[in-house]
Amino acid sequence: MLLDDGFLTEGKARLSKNDSTDVKQAGRLFFLHEVLYYCSDEHRLTREVANGIGQFPKVIEEADYYVDVWALLTEYKYCCLYEPGKL
Repeated sequence: MLLDDGFLTEGKARLSKNDSTDVKQAGRLFFLHEVLYYCSDEHRLTREVANGIGQFPKVIEEADYYVDVWALLTEYKYCCLYEPGKL
């Protein structure tokens, strides 16, 4: 996954508009979500595997749901260990 500086800068600027938004937490959730798609032990979504998957939207929805749950549980554990005030 390649991200340019503009993407990250724009994301931070948009998230910073709301004082109650924790930009670091939002960043962790984003990267936890995205990294699972590329992890060799999990979904292993590559260009070859993903080619044509758009024909099966329920598969994409289901995979995205599980990635979201994993990211939220991982963030919850992170907060339990390092930032309990956010729970």
